Amino acid sequence: MTYSNLTVILAVQVSFFDCGGMAIAICMSHKVADTSTLINFINDWAAITRDHKADQYVSPEFIAATVFPQAEIPLLPQSVIEKGDYVSKRFVFAAPKVAALKAMVCDKVQNPSKVEVVTAFIHKCAISALKSNSGSLLNPSTLLIQTVNLRGRMVPPLPKSSVGSMVWFYAVPTAEDESVIELHDLVTQMKERMAHFCVTYAEKFGKEWPLIFMECMKDSRKLFQKQNLVVYRCSSWCRIPVYEAEFGWGKPIWVTIASCVMKNSIFLIDTRNGEGIEAYVNLEKQHMDVFERDAELLAFASLNPSANIDYNT
Repeated sequence: MTYSNLTVILAVQVSFFDCGGMAIAICMSHKVADTSTLINFINDWAAITRDHKADQYVSPEFIAATVFPQAEIPLLPQSVIEKGDYVSKRFVFAAPKVAALKAMVCDKVQNPSKVEVVTAFIHKCAISALKSNSGSLLNPSTLLIQTVNLRGRMVPPLPKSSVGSMVWFYAVPTAEDESVIELHDLVTQMKERMAHFCVTYAEKFGKEWPLIFMECMKDSRKLFQKQNLVVYRCSSWCRIPVYEAEFGWGKPIWVTIASCVMKNSIFLIDTRNGEGIEAYVNLEKQHMDVFERDAELLAFASLNPSANIDYNT
């Protein structure tokens, strides 16, 4: 989908196929919505389509202006999408493979989540591909940016039906002097940085959000000042009910994420059975050429398999 200078709040495209199938593509502006709001909108829309009385229990909550009152804060520079020779590939981690990754770290990490182990594993493989192409840059500094849904992290938590772009991020640096990066170390770092973010920032968001916002930006800015820094960004749609939209002709067979041109980005979404993970990885072509042939990666993930396979095997 191509964007112009005109801001489009919502765009929907319906495609019909000769086989009788159909696809619905939906795009919503990040200025007014995040993934949680988008999926709630789709599921509410589907509920009203099935039952015109559904609007009696469909209740999006427009509370962002109350929770985050308007305030004077410095303008952030507009995000710039770097242009380059990027390649996006889809990798699927079936449920048994996710369980195997968790088993690899569970003796050193307490209760690792599937998102944590898969994100850390992909990040580990991406760093390996980066180093193999770094030439004289033997130990590049890397930083993983992980998005967080603030709704359940704030005190008190916000309703899941809250409308708005209520996400923030935490940063996970990797040690420059580590020649071998262990999966359990990355998972541990993710857990520690997430806990720090929640206690220090997320739980304090509210009416004093401008002060917390500035403190968080100041803390994060320090991590971006390293030389030769390579930044990876990860966003997880896991545990969001993307497969619940029932417009009247059955639930979707496959839900996917549109191709993204953002450099070094990772997007995760549940497989249809809810146990596995589909990962969409976007890297520079020279790094993707190495990444997609990584034997360790391919031992746990399948490269672009059919959407109709059984992800329990």
